[in-house]
Amino acid sequence: MTRNEVIGYARGTRGRHGGSLRVVAAGLVFVLLVLCGRGYARERDMYEAWEETLLFGIDSEVGSVLDQIAQSGETGLDDLIVERFLTSRSERLRVSIVEHFHVRESTRLHEAVHALLLDDEAVLGDELTRVSTTYLSQVVEDHSPQLLARYEQIAERGSLLASTIAIDAIGRNGSEAAVGLLLDLFTRLRGTDQRAAVLRALGRTGSDDALPLLSLIAADEFEESALRHYAAESLGRIGSPESVTLLTSLLGSSDSLLRAYATLALGFYDENETGALLEQALRDSFWRVRVAALQALGEQQRGAAVRAIEYVARRDPERTVRQAAIRSLGSIGNADSTTRLGDLARNERTGEAERILAVEQLARSGVFESREVLEELMAAEWDREGSRLLDAIGRFLSDHPDARLDDLYGRLMVHPNYIIRIYGMRAVGSAGLESRTDQLKEIARESPAGIVRRTALASLSAMGVDYDPEIETEDERVDDAGEASGGRGGE
Repeated sequence: MTRNEVIGYARGTRGRHGGSLRVVAAGLVFVLLVLCGRGYARERDMYEAWEETLLFGIDSEVGSVLDQIAQSGETGLDDLIVERFLTSRSERLRVSIVEHFHVRESTRLHEAVHALLLDDEAVLGDELTRVSTTYLSQVVEDHSPQLLARYEQIAERGSLLASTIAIDAIGRNGSEAAVGLLLDLFTRLRGTDQRAAVLRALGRTGSDDALPLLSLIAADEFEESALRHYAAESLGRIGSPESVTLLTSLLGSSDSLLRAYATLALGFYDENETGALLEQALRDSFWRVRVAALQALGEQQRGAAVRAIEYVARRDPERTVRQAAIRSLGSIGNADSTTRLGDLARNERTGEAERILAVEQLARSGVFESREVLEELMAAEWDREGSRLLDAIGRFLSDHPDARLDDLYGRLMVHPNYIIRIYGMRAVGSAGLESRTDQLKEIARESPAGIVRRTALASLSAMGVDYDPEIETEDERVDDAGEASGGRGGE
Protein backbone atom coordinates (compact mmCIF):
# COMPACT_ATOMS: atom_id res chain seq x y z
CA MET A 1 0.00 0.00 0.00
CA THR A 2 1.44 3.36 -1.02
CA ARG A 3 1.30 6.51 1.09
CA ASN A 4 -1.46 8.00 -1.05
CA GLU A 5 -3.50 4.81 -0.74
CA VAL A 6 -3.08 4.88 3.04
CA ILE A 7 -4.23 8.50 3.24
CA GLY A 8 -7.14 7.78 0.92
CA TYR A 9 -8.17 4.86 3.10
CA ALA A 10 -8.05 7.02 6.22
CA ARG A 11 -10.19 9.72 4.61
CA GLY A 12 -12.74 7.12 3.54
CA THR A 13 -12.82 5.64 7.02
CA ARG A 14 -13.46 9.06 8.57
CA GLY A 15 -16.29 9.80 6.17
CA ARG A 16 -18.04 6.47 6.62
CA HIS A 17 -17.78 5.90 10.32
CA GLY A 18 -17.53 9.31 11.90
CA GLY A 19 -15.60 10.51 14.89
CA SER A 20 -15.80 7.25 16.83
CA LEU A 21 -13.20 5.69 14.56
CA ARG A 22 -11.00 8.73 14.02
CA VAL A 23 -8.54 7.77 16.69
CA VAL A 24 -8.27 4.19 15.40
CA ALA A 25 -7.93 5.41 11.81
CA ALA A 26 -5.30 7.94 12.81
CA GLY A 27 -3.32 5.25 14.58
CA LEU A 28 -3.60 2.95 11.57
CA VAL A 29 -2.47 5.72 9.24
CA PHE A 30 0.51 6.46 11.46
CA VAL A 31 1.62 2.81 11.57
CA LEU A 32 1.18 2.25 7.84
CA LEU A 33 2.89 5.50 6.92
CA VAL A 34 5.81 4.56 9.11
CA LEU A 35 6.03 1.14 7.48
CA CYS A 36 5.67 2.58 3.97
CA GLY A 37 8.18 5.26 4.80
CA ARG A 38 10.69 2.73 6.05
CA GLY A 39 10.31 0.60 2.91
CA TYR A 40 10.59 3.65 0.71
CA ALA A 41 13.61 4.86 2.65
CA ARG A 42 15.32 1.49 2.32
CA GLU A 43 14.72 1.50 -1.45
CA ARG A 44 16.07 5.03 -1.76
CA ASP A 45 19.06 4.23 0.43
CA MET A 46 19.93 1.24 -1.77
CA TYR A 47 19.45 3.21 -4.98
CA GLU A 48 21.62 6.06 -3.73
CA ALA A 49 24.30 3.62 -2.58
CA TRP A 50 24.43 2.08 -6.05
CA GLU A 51 24.48 5.52 -7.63
CA GLU A 52 27.40 6.64 -5.46
CA THR A 53 29.32 3.44 -6.19
CA LEU A 54 28.89 3.95 -9.94
CA LEU A 55 30.01 7.58 -9.64
CA PHE A 56 32.89 7.29 -7.20
CA GLY A 57 33.64 3.64 -6.41
CA ILE A 58 36.70 1.71 -7.47
CA ASP A 59 36.31 -0.79 -10.31
CA SER A 60 35.94 -3.84 -8.08
CA GLU A 61 33.13 -2.12 -6.10
CA VAL A 62 31.26 -1.31 -9.31
CA GLY A 63 31.57 -4.90 -10.47
CA SER A 64 30.13 -6.15 -7.18
CA VAL A 65 26.95 -4.03 -7.39
CA LEU A 66 26.11 -4.87 -11.01
CA ASP A 67 24.57 -8.20 -10.00
CA GLN A 68 22.49 -6.48 -7.31
CA ILE A 69 21.23 -3.91 -9.80
CA ALA A 70 20.36 -6.62 -12.32
CA GLN A 71 18.49 -8.71 -9.73
CA SER A 72 16.46 -5.69 -8.64
CA GLY A 73 15.38 -4.97 -12.22
CA GLU A 74 16.48 -1.35 -11.80
CA THR A 75 17.10 0.44 -15.13
CA GLY A 76 17.31 4.02 -13.90
CA LEU A 77 21.06 3.72 -13.48
CA ASP A 78 21.77 2.59 -17.05
CA ASP A 79 23.22 5.93 -18.12
CA LEU A 80 25.70 5.86 -15.25
CA ILE A 81 26.71 2.29 -16.08
CA VAL A 82 27.28 3.25 -19.72
CA GLU A 83 29.33 6.25 -18.61
CA ARG A 84 31.43 4.01 -16.39
CA PHE A 85 32.02 1.70 -19.37
CA LEU A 86 33.21 4.61 -21.47
CA THR A 87 35.60 5.99 -18.85
CA SER A 88 36.94 2.79 -17.26
CA ARG A 89 40.31 1.37 -18.21
CA SER A 90 39.61 -1.92 -16.49
CA GLU A 91 38.98 -4.67 -19.04
CA ARG A 92 37.47 -6.84 -16.34
CA LEU A 93 34.91 -4.18 -15.44
CA ARG A 94 34.10 -3.52 -19.08
CA VAL A 95 33.50 -7.23 -19.60
CA SER A 96 31.14 -7.26 -16.59
CA ILE A 97 29.21 -4.27 -17.92
CA VAL A 98 28.77 -5.81 -21.38
CA GLU A 99 27.56 -9.03 -19.76
CA HIS A 100 25.18 -6.99 -17.57
CA PHE A 101 23.41 -5.58 -20.62
CA HIS A 102 23.64 -8.87 -22.51
CA VAL A 103 21.85 -10.83 -19.78
CA ARG A 104 19.13 -8.16 -19.70
CA GLU A 105 18.95 -8.24 -23.51
CA SER A 106 19.23 -4.47 -23.44
CA THR A 107 20.60 -2.55 -26.43
CA ARG A 108 21.46 0.47 -24.27
CA LEU A 109 25.20 -0.22 -24.57
CA HIS A 110 25.07 -0.63 -28.36
CA GLU A 111 26.78 2.58 -29.44
CA ALA A 112 29.55 2.33 -26.86
CA VAL A 113 30.46 -1.27 -27.72
CA HIS A 114 30.16 -0.63 -31.45
CA ALA A 115 32.59 2.30 -31.20
CA LEU A 116 35.00 0.35 -29.01
CA LEU A 117 35.16 -2.61 -31.38
CA LEU A 118 35.81 -0.34 -34.38
CA ASP A 119 38.47 1.70 -32.59
CA ASP A 120 41.79 0.77 -34.20
CA GLU A 121 43.73 2.28 -31.33
CA ALA A 122 41.88 0.36 -28.62
CA VAL A 123 43.73 -2.61 -27.17
CA LEU A 124 41.15 -5.31 -26.47
CA GLY A 125 41.87 -8.56 -24.70
CA ASP A 126 40.31 -11.85 -25.80
CA GLU A 127 37.52 -11.76 -23.21
CA LEU A 128 36.36 -8.22 -24.02
CA THR A 129 36.53 -8.97 -27.74
CA ARG A 130 34.48 -12.12 -27.18
CA VAL A 131 31.71 -10.56 -25.08
CA SER A 132 31.54 -7.44 -27.27
CA THR A 133 31.23 -9.43 -30.48
CA THR A 134 28.65 -11.75 -28.96
CA TYR A 135 26.63 -8.80 -27.61
CA LEU A 136 26.58 -6.97 -30.94
CA SER A 137 25.70 -10.06 -32.99
CA GLN A 138 23.19 -11.73 -30.66
CA VAL A 139 21.50 -8.98 -28.63
CA VAL A 140 21.82 -5.89 -30.81
CA GLU A 141 21.95 -7.76 -34.14
CA ASP A 142 24.16 -5.03 -35.59
CA HIS A 143 24.76 -6.03 -39.23
CA SER A 144 26.69 -2.96 -40.36
CA PRO A 145 29.34 -3.38 -43.11
CA GLN A 146 31.95 -1.76 -40.83
CA LEU A 147 31.46 -4.45 -38.20
CA LEU A 148 31.58 -7.17 -40.85
CA ALA A 149 35.01 -5.90 -41.93
CA ARG A 150 36.13 -5.77 -38.29
CA TYR A 151 34.97 -9.36 -37.73
CA GLU A 152 37.04 -10.41 -40.74
CA GLN A 153 40.14 -8.87 -39.15
CA ILE A 154 39.48 -10.61 -35.84
CA ALA A 155 38.86 -13.93 -37.62
CA GLU A 156 42.23 -13.74 -39.33
CA ARG A 157 44.41 -12.16 -36.67
CA GLY A 158 42.76 -12.81 -33.34
CA SER A 159 43.28 -15.66 -30.92
CA LEU A 160 41.47 -18.93 -31.58
CA LEU A 161 38.62 -18.02 -29.20
CA ALA A 162 38.18 -14.50 -30.59
CA SER A 163 38.47 -15.80 -34.15
CA THR A 164 35.72 -18.41 -33.80
CA ILE A 165 33.41 -15.91 -32.10
CA ALA A 166 33.97 -13.42 -34.94
CA ILE A 167 33.24 -16.12 -37.53
CA ASP A 168 29.98 -16.93 -35.75
CA ALA A 169 29.09 -13.21 -35.82
CA ILE A 170 29.69 -13.13 -39.57
CA GLY A 171 27.27 -16.04 -39.95
CA ARG A 172 24.65 -14.23 -37.92
CA ASN A 173 24.99 -11.21 -40.24
CA GLY A 174 23.20 -13.28 -42.89
CA SER A 175 23.87 -10.94 -45.83
CA GLU A 176 25.19 -11.96 -49.24
CA ALA A 177 28.44 -10.23 -48.36
CA ALA A 178 28.70 -12.34 -45.20
CA VAL A 179 28.22 -15.59 -47.14
CA GLY A 180 30.88 -14.58 -49.65
CA LEU A 181 33.24 -13.61 -46.86
CA LEU A 182 32.80 -16.96 -45.11
CA LEU A 183 33.47 -18.89 -48.32
CA ASP A 184 36.61 -16.82 -48.82
CA LEU A 185 37.74 -17.30 -45.23
CA PHE A 186 37.45 -21.08 -45.57
CA THR A 187 40.14 -21.01 -48.26
CA ARG A 188 42.36 -18.56 -46.38
CA LEU A 189 42.24 -20.02 -42.87
CA ARG A 190 44.31 -23.08 -42.06
CA GLY A 191 43.31 -24.05 -38.52
CA THR A 192 40.82 -26.92 -38.26
CA ASP A 193 38.88 -25.23 -35.48
CA GLN A 194 38.54 -22.01 -37.47
CA ARG A 195 37.52 -23.81 -40.66
CA ALA A 196 34.98 -25.84 -38.68
CA ALA A 197 33.60 -22.56 -37.30
CA VAL A 198 33.23 -21.29 -40.88
CA LEU A 199 31.25 -24.40 -41.87
CA ARG A 200 28.93 -23.96 -38.85
CA ALA A 201 28.47 -20.27 -39.67
CA LEU A 202 27.55 -21.10 -43.27
CA GLY A 203 24.74 -23.28 -41.95
CA ARG A 204 23.52 -20.37 -39.86
CA THR A 205 23.24 -18.15 -42.95
CA GLY A 206 20.75 -20.55 -44.56
CA SER A 207 22.13 -19.63 -47.96
CA ASP A 208 22.03 -22.02 -50.92
CA ASP A 209 25.30 -20.45 -52.06
CA ALA A 210 27.01 -22.51 -49.35
CA LEU A 211 25.67 -25.86 -50.60
CA PRO A 212 28.45 -26.72 -53.09
CA LEU A 213 31.23 -26.32 -50.50
CA LEU A 214 29.30 -28.04 -47.71
CA SER A 215 28.33 -30.96 -49.93
CA LEU A 216 31.89 -31.37 -51.17
CA ILE A 217 33.29 -31.45 -47.62
CA ALA A 218 30.61 -33.77 -46.23
CA ALA A 219 31.01 -36.31 -49.03
CA ASP A 220 34.83 -36.37 -49.06
CA GLU A 221 36.02 -39.50 -47.24
CA PHE A 222 39.56 -38.14 -47.14
CA GLU A 223 38.57 -34.85 -45.48
CA GLU A 224 39.13 -34.24 -41.76
CA SER A 225 36.37 -35.85 -39.72
CA ALA A 226 35.50 -32.71 -37.75
CA LEU A 227 34.95 -30.75 -40.96
CA ARG A 228 32.69 -33.45 -42.40
CA HIS A 229 30.64 -33.46 -39.19
CA TYR A 230 29.94 -29.71 -39.24
CA ALA A 231 29.39 -29.66 -43.00
CA ALA A 232 26.68 -32.32 -42.60
CA GLU A 233 24.98 -30.42 -39.78
CA SER A 234 25.00 -27.19 -41.81
CA LEU A 235 23.46 -28.94 -44.81
CA GLY A 236 20.57 -29.88 -42.54
CA ARG A 237 20.23 -26.33 -41.21
CA ILE A 238 19.98 -24.95 -44.74
CA GLY A 239 17.43 -27.67 -45.47
CA SER A 240 17.70 -28.00 -49.24
CA PRO A 241 15.82 -31.06 -50.61
CA GLU A 242 18.88 -31.74 -52.76
CA SER A 243 20.91 -32.56 -49.64
CA VAL A 244 18.67 -35.37 -48.34
CA THR A 245 20.24 -38.01 -50.58
CA LEU A 246 23.76 -37.15 -49.43
CA LEU A 247 22.78 -37.03 -45.76
CA THR A 248 21.00 -40.38 -46.07
CA SER A 249 24.14 -41.93 -47.54
CA LEU A 250 26.12 -40.68 -44.54
CA LEU A 251 23.93 -42.78 -42.23
CA GLY A 252 25.90 -45.79 -43.48
CA SER A 253 29.31 -44.29 -42.72
CA SER A 254 31.81 -46.19 -40.57
CA ASP A 255 32.41 -42.87 -38.75
CA SER A 256 29.91 -43.14 -35.87
CA LEU A 257 30.04 -39.41 -35.10
CA LEU A 258 29.37 -38.57 -38.74
CA ARG A 259 26.28 -40.78 -38.57
CA ALA A 260 25.16 -38.81 -35.51
CA TYR A 261 25.65 -35.46 -37.24
CA ALA A 262 23.84 -36.70 -40.36
CA THR A 263 20.95 -37.85 -38.17
CA LEU A 264 20.87 -34.47 -36.46
CA ALA A 265 20.85 -32.80 -39.89
CA LEU A 266 17.91 -34.89 -41.10
CA GLY A 267 15.98 -33.72 -38.06
CA PHE A 268 15.82 -30.19 -39.50
CA TYR A 269 13.61 -31.43 -42.32
CA ASP A 270 9.86 -31.95 -42.40
CA GLU A 271 8.53 -35.20 -40.92
CA ASN A 272 7.26 -36.41 -44.28
CA GLU A 273 10.72 -36.07 -45.81
CA THR A 274 12.88 -37.74 -43.17
CA GLY A 275 10.68 -39.21 -40.39
CA ALA A 276 11.05 -42.81 -41.56
CA LEU A 277 14.83 -42.44 -41.82
CA LEU A 278 14.98 -41.14 -38.26
CA GLU A 279 12.97 -44.11 -36.99
CA GLN A 280 15.47 -46.44 -38.63
CA ALA A 281 18.29 -44.54 -36.91
CA LEU A 282 16.85 -45.63 -33.54
CA ARG A 283 18.44 -49.04 -34.26
CA ASP A 284 21.94 -47.66 -34.68
CA SER A 285 24.57 -49.23 -32.43
CA PHE A 286 26.07 -45.83 -31.47
CA TRP A 287 24.12 -44.19 -28.65
CA ARG A 288 24.64 -40.64 -29.93
CA VAL A 289 22.92 -41.52 -33.20
CA ARG A 290 19.92 -42.80 -31.26
CA VAL A 291 19.82 -39.65 -29.11
CA ALA A 292 20.00 -37.43 -32.21
CA ALA A 293 17.16 -39.41 -33.81
CA LEU A 294 15.00 -39.14 -30.68
CA GLN A 295 15.53 -35.39 -30.41
CA ALA A 296 14.63 -34.96 -34.07
CA LEU A 297 11.52 -37.15 -33.85
CA GLY A 298 10.36 -35.14 -30.86
CA GLU A 299 10.86 -31.85 -32.68
CA GLN A 300 9.01 -33.21 -35.70
CA GLN A 301 6.26 -34.44 -33.34
CA ARG A 302 6.14 -37.66 -35.31
CA GLY A 303 3.17 -39.51 -33.87
CA ALA A 304 3.85 -42.56 -36.04
CA ALA A 305 7.06 -43.17 -34.08
CA VAL A 306 5.52 -43.24 -30.59
CA ARG A 307 5.54 -47.01 -30.22
CA ALA A 308 9.19 -47.29 -31.26
CA ILE A 309 10.19 -44.41 -28.97
CA GLU A 310 8.38 -45.95 -26.00
CA TYR A 311 10.24 -49.24 -26.63
CA VAL A 312 13.54 -47.34 -26.51
CA ALA A 313 12.43 -45.63 -23.28
CA ARG A 314 11.86 -49.03 -21.66
CA ARG A 315 14.60 -51.16 -23.12
CA ASP A 316 17.60 -49.18 -24.33
CA PRO A 317 20.78 -50.13 -22.40
CA GLU A 318 21.92 -46.49 -22.14
CA ARG A 319 20.26 -44.25 -19.55
CA THR A 320 20.97 -41.14 -21.64
CA VAL A 321 19.07 -42.69 -24.55
CA ARG A 322 16.15 -43.81 -22.37
CA GLN A 323 15.78 -40.31 -20.99
CA ALA A 324 16.00 -38.77 -24.47
CA ALA A 325 13.16 -41.09 -25.50
CA ILE A 326 10.99 -39.93 -22.60
CA ARG A 327 11.61 -36.29 -23.54
CA SER A 328 10.72 -37.11 -27.12
CA LEU A 329 7.38 -38.57 -25.99
CA GLY A 330 6.74 -35.37 -24.05
CA SER A 331 7.53 -33.25 -27.10
CA ILE A 332 5.17 -35.23 -29.32
CA GLY A 333 2.37 -34.65 -26.82
CA ASN A 334 -0.49 -36.54 -28.46
CA ALA A 335 -2.90 -38.87 -26.65
CA ASP A 336 -0.82 -41.96 -27.42
CA SER A 337 2.48 -40.52 -26.19
CA THR A 338 0.82 -39.13 -23.05
CA THR A 339 -0.70 -42.53 -22.23
CA ARG A 340 2.66 -44.21 -22.66
CA LEU A 341 4.33 -41.62 -20.42
CA GLY A 342 1.77 -42.44 -17.76
CA ASP A 343 2.49 -46.16 -18.13
CA LEU A 344 6.23 -45.53 -17.78
CA ALA A 345 5.66 -43.45 -14.64
CA ARG A 346 3.46 -46.15 -13.06
CA ASN A 347 5.74 -49.08 -13.88
CA GLU A 348 7.97 -49.84 -10.88
CA ARG A 349 10.38 -51.68 -13.17
CA THR A 350 11.13 -48.34 -14.84
CA GLY A 351 14.17 -46.66 -13.32
CA GLU A 352 13.46 -44.04 -10.66
CA ALA A 353 15.10 -41.23 -12.63
CA GLU A 354 13.08 -42.19 -15.72
CA ARG A 355 9.82 -42.31 -13.73
CA ILE A 356 10.51 -38.83 -12.39
CA LEU A 357 11.28 -37.56 -15.89
CA ALA A 358 8.06 -39.13 -17.20
CA VAL A 359 6.08 -37.26 -14.54
CA GLU A 360 7.76 -33.99 -15.55
CA GLN A 361 7.03 -34.60 -19.23
CA LEU A 362 3.34 -35.09 -18.47
CA ALA A 363 3.23 -31.33 -17.93
CA ARG A 364 3.20 -30.95 -21.69
CA SER A 365 -0.29 -32.45 -21.77
CA GLY A 366 -1.49 -30.40 -18.79
CA VAL A 367 -1.38 -31.05 -15.06
CA PHE A 368 -5.11 -31.55 -14.60
CA GLU A 369 -5.20 -33.98 -17.52
CA SER A 370 -2.53 -36.04 -15.73
CA ARG A 371 -4.47 -36.12 -12.48
CA GLU A 372 -5.28 -39.83 -12.53
CA VAL A 373 -1.63 -40.82 -12.93
CA LEU A 374 -0.52 -38.39 -10.23
CA GLU A 375 -3.11 -39.67 -7.76
CA GLU A 376 -2.04 -43.28 -8.31
CA LEU A 377 1.62 -42.44 -7.86
CA MET A 378 0.95 -40.38 -4.73
CA ALA A 379 -0.98 -43.26 -3.17
CA ALA A 380 1.75 -45.77 -4.02
CA GLU A 381 4.60 -43.59 -2.74
CA TRP A 382 2.86 -41.95 0.23
CA ASP A 383 4.35 -44.09 2.99
CA ARG A 384 7.79 -44.58 1.43
CA GLU A 385 10.25 -42.61 3.49
CA GLY A 386 12.35 -40.25 1.41
CA SER A 387 10.54 -41.08 -1.84
CA ARG A 388 12.19 -39.08 -4.62
CA LEU A 389 9.21 -39.77 -6.86
CA LEU A 390 6.75 -38.28 -4.36
CA ASP A 391 9.07 -35.31 -3.94
CA ALA A 392 9.09 -34.83 -7.74
CA ILE A 393 5.28 -35.00 -7.86
CA GLY A 394 5.00 -32.42 -5.08
CA ARG A 395 7.43 -30.10 -6.84
CA PHE A 396 5.60 -30.70 -10.12
CA LEU A 397 2.24 -29.75 -8.58
CA SER A 398 3.77 -26.74 -6.83
CA ASP A 399 5.25 -25.43 -10.09
CA HIS A 400 2.02 -25.87 -12.09
CA PRO A 401 -0.81 -24.56 -9.86
CA ASP A 402 -4.35 -25.40 -10.91
CA ALA A 403 -7.36 -24.63 -8.68
CA ARG A 404 -9.03 -27.84 -9.86
CA LEU A 405 -6.41 -29.86 -7.98
CA ASP A 406 -7.43 -28.49 -4.57
CA ASP A 407 -7.83 -31.92 -2.99
CA LEU A 408 -4.36 -33.04 -4.11
CA TYR A 409 -2.81 -29.93 -2.60
CA GLY A 410 -4.75 -30.53 0.60
CA ARG A 411 -3.30 -34.02 0.83
CA LEU A 412 0.24 -32.76 0.38
CA MET A 413 -0.30 -30.25 3.20
CA VAL A 414 -0.78 -33.03 5.79
CA HIS A 415 2.11 -35.30 4.76
CA PRO A 416 4.58 -36.17 7.55
CA ASN A 417 7.50 -34.82 5.50
CA TYR A 418 7.67 -31.06 5.89
CA ILE A 419 9.07 -30.58 2.37
CA ILE A 420 6.00 -32.26 0.86
CA ARG A 421 3.78 -30.03 3.04
CA ILE A 422 5.65 -26.97 1.72
CA TYR A 423 4.92 -28.00 -1.87
CA GLY A 424 1.22 -28.22 -1.04
CA MET A 425 1.16 -24.80 0.65
CA ARG A 426 2.98 -23.15 -2.24
CA ALA A 427 0.52 -24.64 -4.71
CA VAL A 428 -2.45 -23.43 -2.65
CA GLY A 429 -1.07 -19.91 -2.52
CA SER A 430 -0.24 -19.81 -6.23
CA ALA A 431 -3.64 -21.22 -7.18
CA GLY A 432 -5.41 -18.70 -4.92
CA LEU A 433 -7.42 -21.33 -3.04
CA GLU A 434 -9.03 -19.18 -0.34
CA SER A 435 -10.89 -22.24 0.99
CA ARG A 436 -7.53 -23.30 2.48
CA THR A 437 -7.05 -20.03 4.39
CA ASP A 438 -7.96 -21.43 7.81
CA GLN A 439 -5.73 -24.46 7.25
CA LEU A 440 -2.80 -22.24 6.36
CA LYS A 441 -3.42 -20.06 9.42
CA GLU A 442 -3.46 -23.13 11.63
CA ILE A 443 -0.16 -24.34 10.17
CA ALA A 444 1.41 -20.89 10.68
CA ARG A 445 0.07 -20.71 14.22
CA GLU A 446 1.19 -24.18 15.31
CA SER A 447 4.56 -24.29 13.54
CA PRO A 448 7.69 -22.91 15.19
CA ALA A 449 9.50 -20.07 13.46
CA GLY A 450 11.09 -21.55 10.38
CA ILE A 451 10.51 -22.43 6.75
CA VAL A 452 7.13 -24.14 7.28
CA ARG A 453 5.66 -21.10 9.00
CA ARG A 454 7.23 -18.72 6.47
CA THR A 455 5.78 -20.74 3.59
CA ALA A 456 2.31 -20.73 5.14
CA LEU A 457 2.48 -16.95 5.64
CA ALA A 458 3.82 -16.42 2.12
CA SER A 459 0.94 -18.45 0.68
CA LEU A 460 -1.56 -16.43 2.69
CA SER A 461 0.07 -13.23 1.49
CA ALA A 462 -0.15 -14.45 -2.12
CA MET A 463 -3.92 -14.66 -1.62
CA GLY A 464 -4.05 -11.16 -0.14
CA VAL A 465 -4.42 -12.36 3.46
CA ASP A 466 -2.36 -10.40 6.01
CA TYR A 467 -1.89 -12.68 9.00
CA ASP A 468 0.41 -12.59 12.02
CA PRO A 469 0.16 -15.73 14.20
CA GLU A 470 1.93 -13.99 17.07
CA ILE A 471 -0.69 -11.24 17.25
CA GLU A 472 -3.54 -13.75 17.05
CA THR A 473 -1.99 -15.83 19.82
CA GLU A 474 -1.75 -12.73 22.02
CA ASP A 475 -5.37 -11.82 21.22
CA GLU A 476 -6.46 -15.32 22.19
CA ARG A 477 -4.67 -14.96 25.52
CA VAL A 478 -6.44 -11.67 26.16
CA ASP A 479 -9.81 -13.20 25.24
CA ASP A 480 -9.17 -16.22 27.45
CA ALA A 481 -8.19 -13.97 30.34
CA GLY A 482 -11.33 -11.86 29.84
CA GLU A 483 -13.58 -14.90 29.81
CA ALA A 484 -11.92 -16.22 32.94
CA SER A 485 -12.38 -12.91 34.69
CA GLY A 486 -15.98 -12.65 33.58
CA GLY A 487 -16.65 -16.15 34.79
CA ARG A 488 -15.28 -15.42 38.24
CA GLY A 489 -17.33 -12.27 38.48
CA GLY A 490 -20.49 -14.16 37.57
CA GLU A 491 -19.83 -16.69 40.25
